[in-house]
Amino acid sequence: MDNGELKVSVNAEMKADFQPVIEHTPNALNKLFELFFGVRHAKQKRLIALIEMQKTKDVEQLKEGLAVFDVEQKKLDGISLDSDSEKLNIISQEKINEEAANISSCVKEAVRHFINNDMMGEKEFSKDFFNRWRDEAKLVSEEYAQKLWGLVLAEEMKSPDTISYRVLDILKNLAKTEAELFNKMSQYVVFDQGLVTGKHLSESDINILVEAGLVTFAGVYRSAKWSKTVVTYADQTKKIGHYINGNAHLIFSDYDHEKDLSLTYVPLTHAGQVIYRIAKRNNNWNIDELAKAILGQVKEIDKLITFPFVNISKTNIDTHEESIHIR
Repeated sequence: MDNGELKVSVNAEMKADFQPVIEHTPNALNKLFELFFGVRHAKQKRLIALIEMQKTKDVEQLKEGLAVFDVEQKKLDGISLDSDSEKLNIISQEKINEEAANISSCVKEAVRHFINNDMMGEKEFSKDFFNRWRDEAKLVSEEYAQKLWGLVLAEEMKSPDTISYRVLDILKNLAKTEAELFNKMSQYVVFDQGLVTGKHLSESDINILVEAGLVTFAGVYRSAKWSKTVVTYADQTKKIGHYINGNAHLIFSDYDHEKDLSLTYVPLTHAGQVIYRIAKRNNNWNIDELAKAILGQVKEIDKLITFPFVNISKTNIDTHEESIHIR
């Protein structure tokens, strides 16, 4: 029975260097290794030592397909090529090694996240979710997708039960072109839930994202009003106006606050919102492009002021870093 431990054979293709993680031992990383290796911390160090010995003679045997590393016994077993069954065993072993390398590459992205931010939720992380994630991650070989799958694991470990299996299903079915299009269009997301309409977003783009399960569109755009606020600068001067959130910035207009401003957008699906929320932690999108799109759509205004948020998950802004955008 699968008890959640990862059964792998390690060869020279598995090049993930986890030594910095072993040395860095807060709760989130310890949990990650417990899930990934399914052995005690001391045994994890022994496994890392084997991975780092890839330049030795034993690893040359692994590279040449003349030996297999048994994770459970922590030893190399020689292979003979005298029979067809043994040749098939090598092919099977290569598949297992490739899947293990894919998983380890995805896990490395989660590791990078936790090295800088070791926060984990108080709620218990689901072993079932990890098993499901692992079964999909073993097939992910593209670097762009491995980064996203690693961030998905980190996000779920940090806030358990926030990522559904349905989101995993959409992720695993994303073609590279769909993922790249969504990443490009995500710089135009406002309210954390919709893509600003305009020349940058074609009908073809919308159809592709609908088919991918990332946006919903039935031929009519959604519309929302801007909120109203007062921006207070460091010198205590104030500006009254309208604002929306987008691209890790507060986007502000000093247009007459007695009047309303509205914006049309194409709504993200729930899965689209979740994937966007994860992807924005690993992106440096250009705020100029979003400001240009808004100015192109909202004819009442000729100028926007943008302020970056001090922290991507907070509401405080840095007024020293304001940027002015003119139509």
